[in-house]
Amino acid sequence: HIHFNARTLYNGTIFSDVRLEFKDGKVVGATGSDDARLNEILDSDEGARYVGEFALAFNPFIQEPMLDILFDEKIAGSFHFTPGNAYDEADNGNRSDVHWDMVMILESEPEVLSDALSDAPFARGEVVKHAVYGSGTVRESVLTGQQWSVRVDFSSGERSILSHFLEGSVEEAYNSDEYSAPEVSARTNEVLVAAEAVEARLHQRLGAQLMIGTSC
Repeated sequence: HIHFNARTLYNGTIFSDVRLEFKDGKVVGATGSDDARLNEILDSDEGARYVGEFALAFNPFIQEPMLDILFDEKIAGSFHFTPGNAYDEADNGNRSDVHWDMVMILESEPEVLSDALSDAPFARGEVVKHAVYGSGTVRESVLTGQQWSVRVDFSSGERSILSHFLEGSVEEAYNSDEYSAPEVSARTNEVLVAAEAVEARLHQRLGAQLMIGTSC
């Protein structure tokens, strides 16, 4: 069996805690936040209960699920199984009207280095600034490959932000002299402000907290 730990959206319904049990390659048991709807989809046709796709993901710029499968399926350190149809580019012969990417984020966390032993750009507890979210307090710095991601408590909630989008406190720009505070270009700031506006509208309409991903 496999127990997915990322929420998934299919035909307007959000599912969580999805668990699929397999026998001879077929899904013979399926449970989740909405068992009836989940099994209704998997009973759409014979192929819906067989896997049509499997993929590993390595994108270091995508760290958290956001209920957009084109992003979620690329989360670094995740993989996805896809009940349903196989695409021609990687065909295993399975055919179905369903193609449902379900994401599993591996439980092992990215390497988290203590501030005292690392060259993390920000110290735990340091106040940092973001062009859109304002000031916040650093919870931890996470190193994934060559990229630092910083978990920050903002007034709007906790977010994981790539380090180059953050400015350090007034007293000390960064925790290490080898780093300098980045300049946020006017165009980058416009994009971030626009993303925040879209997020606010989606939050108002859907009643759910969403994250807008940007890649610069």
